[in-house]
Amino acid sequence: DLVLPPPERYLCVWHVSGPEPLSIWQAVPPSKEFVPLGSIVTCTGRDQQPPLDAMRCVPKAWATKAAAPELIWEGSEGCIWQAAAMGVLLPTRGRAKPDAVLELDPRKMRLEAPAGR
Repeated sequence: DLVLPPPERYLCVWHVSGPEPLSIWQAVPPSKEFVPLGSIVTCTGRDQQPPLDAMRCVPKAWATKAAAPELIWEGSEGCIWQAAAMGVLLPTRGRAKPDAVLELDPRKMRLEAPAGR
């Protein structure tokens, strides 16, 4: 939990009502030192958040800005974009491209021992 903590909570960023509801959730990281990568999709409606252990946040230092995402689906509720390298899916309302799409950069992934050891 120290290196890859769960999110603090989720925000429902996209929802379609009906007999088969669909909700897309964005994780809220536990601090500014961590970022979520991607989203979680549920079919339980927007009143029931995913479990906190459904995803993990990564150190911000491990992330890098992704190439511009591609539009892969468009509907009346909004669009779904995909970041090319890792295939991260990102929902938006309307046709606006997502801001600051992040993905893991394997060259930045390092674990350092605490000082003094």
